[in-house]
Amino acid sequence: MRGVYASRLAGSAKIDSVPALIRTLPLALLALAWFFATHRLFHTRPLYFLHAQHHIARTAQPLSALSFSILERLILLSGTVGVAAVLQPFYPTSLRGLELYLWLNYVLNVIAHSNVDVAPRWVARTVFARVFIATTFHAMHHEHPRGHYGLFTRTLDRHFGTELPDCVARLTARSEGGTHAGERGRGSA
Repeated sequence: MRGVYASRLAGSAKIDSVPALIRTLPLALLALAWFFATHRLFHTRPLYFLHAQHHIARTAQPLSALSFSILERLILLSGTVGVAAVLQPFYPTSLRGLELYLWLNYVLNVIAHSNVDVAPRWVARTVFARVFIATTFHAMHHEHPRGHYGLFTRTLDRHFGTELPDCVARLTARSEGGTHAGERGRGSA
């Protein structure tokens, strides 16, 4: 696949003139929307069996980021790699950009499951925190799996009303020296 994909890109000067990751940004935004939609569907009664393995860990931890059924992983990846492949004739992207996005996605997913907010405390009081999630938000999703379906952004959760009500207070308490991201043992599946 890499050879076929790379050969289709080889003659495109347009792609070479735009940095790979920037060129991949629109696909990354589509992947975030795909993740939100599928993650929300995985939390419905008929499809939860696909996602249940991920929620075995009641408290988020780095290895939770790798805990998926094969079918769930294939569905999630189809929103990244599949969309890029389908759009390739209309919106050529760099293989390197797609690789960078997948690695960044993996690293951020592990951080989101680390149960430790890695950003400085002052970030909780900025516009950045209104758009992007902190580890606190994903820890809350593992405690109360009826909200926070977004991957790295709060935007879709706010828009669709799935943001948990006490998330801002929890992040603010953490930023003022309160608890760490997830309060171990508090939540349920």
